[in-house]
Amino acid sequence: MRSALAQTHAPAEIVVVDDGSDPPLELSPELVAGGPVTVVRLDPSVGAAGARNAGASRSSAPLLAFLDDDDEWRPEKLARQVAVLDGLPADVAAVDCGYDLCDPGRPVRRVVRDPGRDLRVTLLERPGVLPSSLVIRRTAFEDLEGFRAGRVPRTEDWEFSLRLAERFRVATVPEVLLRWNRSTAPPGLVLDCYRAFVEDSLEPRLAALDPAEATRLRAWHQLVEGVYLAQAGRRSEARATLWRAWRAHPRTPRPLLQLGRTVVGERVWERLRRMAARR
Repeated sequence: MRSALAQTHAPAEIVVVDDGSDPPLELSPELVAGGPVTVVRLDPSVGAAGARNAGASRSSAPLLAFLDDDDEWRPEKLARQVAVLDGLPADVAAVDCGYDLCDPGRPVRRVVRDPGRDLRVTLLERPGVLPSSLVIRRTAFEDLEGFRAGRVPRTEDWEFSLRLAERFRVATVPEVLLRWNRSTAPPGLVLDCYRAFVEDSLEPRLAALDPAEATRLRAWHQLVEGVYLAQAGRRSEARATLWRAWRAHPRTPRPLLQLGRTVVGERVWERLRRMAARR
């Protein structure tokens, strides 16, 4: 909230969604006094998709910007994005930005998006838009009927981005305007959610592609699944999945490289990775 209140382009309103926290959220007086703040209490919890939709429905501004509770905006974020969006036609429904990816207490990677990217293609391979990076026209958000919960408690943001890119154009401010503090989840949950997302949302889209491109993308997702299996401690399954990924698309050596983590284990692998990154 402090990063939202510190914006050089002051938000017209701030809607804080308390998604069934226990005890209920209580904002400090200085935050409530910092601007037009509304607190929406949901009980029981409805998850990230429902919480974002609830916040959007309680607001009235023509532009919507989302901010997860563990992320932070840089002071000029809204000003830069609103200025860009105001100068573009209505078929450009949203604008995102670059970000610093951070683990607890330390930056890990800086990501600056290419304004010329084809988001419809990018999103078939990996997530390309963070909710906290996005400013979107309300009309487009309502046309898309907001976020969908799906059958798993994650990936609702990736699914929303897919529908957004298929219906509208998305602009990019190629600057770092967000600190994305990566949250942790049990590896088994991450794996289950990823598998469900590939099956429900990606596979129907891959089936419509050129066969060679579909094969490449399926091999990529097998690679990612193999990594998640290794992180979950399921080494033999990870090894088999990574091998299948390489067999499906042998032009890339990445699955063979990742096989190393199934031999040495995750702790040693991460230690080696950090050592290599420092060189």
